[in-house]
Amino acid sequence: MASIQQDGIVLGPGNEIRPVPQNDPLLQELYRTHPLQVDQLLKLARFYEVYPGVAPLGKHSALVGLATQAGPQAVRQAFTDYGFLDLDEAWEYAVGLGHDYANDDPGDKPAAAIVSIKISIRQMVVNGIGLLIETFVSIDENSVESVRHFILGVAPTQADLEVLKEVPLRDNL
Repeated sequence: MASIQQDGIVLGPGNEIRPVPQNDPLLQELYRTHPLQVDQLLKLARFYEVYPGVAPLGKHSALVGLATQAGPQAVRQAFTDYGFLDLDEAWEYAVGLGHDYANDDPGDKPAAAIVSIKISIRQMVVNGIGLLIETFVSIDENSVESVRHFILGVAPTQADLEVLKEVPLRDNL
C-alpha cells in the first residue's frame, strides 16, 4: 500500500479530496498507485459486510469491482442497481457535486452530456492510517474528462484481511 505523510487533507462535500496545493502530495501519490483489482475489491466486500455500519461500503466495493470488470458502460447501469436514488438523480449527483446550479445564468449553454464513467478504488496510507480512495472519472460527449477523488473510509491492511479465512461469507453479498 502506498504511504505518505501529510499535514491534513482538505476535503469537500462527500469526502472529496479537493484539488488544492496542500493535497498535491496525496494526489500525486494517488496517481502512482494502482487501482484494486476485482478479487481485492471482493475481499474488501467480505471484510466490511460483517458489521452493519460498514456493510454498505462492502457492497459498494463489490459493485465497483464487478461493474468495472464488465466495462465503463456497465458502471452507469450499476447506479440503477443501487436503488437508493433514481438513475438521473444519482448521475447528476455524481458528476455535478459542488456545482452551484442556482447561480447559473439562464442563457448559459447547458453542460455537455456525460457519456461514460469509470470508477476505481485505491488503498493508501496517509499519516499511518489506511484509506480507501475512490476515483470517479466522467467523460462527456466532447471527450472532456473530469477526475474526482473521494475518501470512502478506513482501509484494512493485508494482515487484517487474513482473518477472512475464519469468517464465513454471507449469502446475500
